Amino acid sequence: MCLPLIDEFGAVAVEIERANPESPWTGFLASLFFTCSVAEGETIEQAMRRAVQPAIVKYRLNDENLEIHGDPERRGFASLRFRKLEVDDYVLFRVVAERGGQETRAPTSVARADFTPREETDIIARVHLRFPAANLNTAMDRCLPIAESIGASVIQVVSSRPAGLPEEFCEVALLSATPAIDGEAAEPGLRRVATKLAGQLGLDPDVFEIRGTGGVLIGAIENSGAEQPVEALYVRVDDDPLYQD
Repeated sequence: MCLPLIDEFGAVAVEIERANPESPWTGFLASLFFTCSVAEGETIEQAMRRAVQPAIVKYRLNDENLEIHGDPERRGFASLRFRKLEVDDYVLFRVVAERGGQETRAPTSVARADFTPREETDIIARVHLRFPAANLNTAMDRCLPIAESIGASVIQVVSSRPAGLPEEFCEVALLSATPAIDGEAAEPGLRRVATKLAGQLGLDPDVFEIRGTGGVLIGAIENSGAEQPVEALYVRVDDDPLYQD
């Protein structure tokens, strides 16, 4: 559904997440991110207004309904006010412009693959992948089968083109939630989930290690340079492993 829109809007990042069963949404939520540089002599507010124009034109929205929240020169943002819009096989419900970028390696919430409510004992897994010489659509094509195989509920993909390098690459994060087994302690649970995912992803389960102490334990399997896209796997009880308490 969102792959054609990636090219149409020139997106540099995409996030797809399974809807929280306790939210008013069903199915999957997809967010596309594209950049708009601030032109010389242009204010941040003017750049924000220009940034949302492609969406206004495509969906025939009213640019007079653009609202500025706070100070755009600081942490303010712009949002377009409109009713939910059904388009083909998806619903458009939000258009926002703000300063900054989208980073895959930032914590997020994760739903279960079967859409059942989460429990505090669920084990959250985060898988990091890297696809060299790949644009956003290519990276999506490559990571979707992997995401499906491990029951990922969140897919985050960011395209990058480092200075001095001719080709872009993509970083991917896949997140999933696995219910705990009754009576299972945290460390055995982390090892169980990591070992299963390692087998699916071609990682070595023998390099699994526990990091942290007390109530915050994180299991990790990191790829030591093998020729495969998976860079690392992290697991934690209840929270995204990157979440900082």
